[in-house]
Amino acid sequence: MPRLVQTLENKMDQSKWPVTFSLGMVTFNEAPGRVDKALMLADETMYLAKRSGKNRAAMRTFQ
Repeated sequence: MPRLVQTLENKMDQSKWPVTFSLGMVTFNEAPGRVDKALMLADETMYLAKRSGKNRAAMRTFQ
């Protein structure tokens, strides 16, 4: 994940756009039964990143 964040930051720096981003990434030891469940967990993780400050990334792994 750090490489992904660095790549996005570099692209924004090159474009001179005043942009920050919050990223929520989830991984699963077993695929969840429903796609909407995976998206809900990723969304929750993104808001976890946002609550910890601007321009943050958070990652969680689920069993």
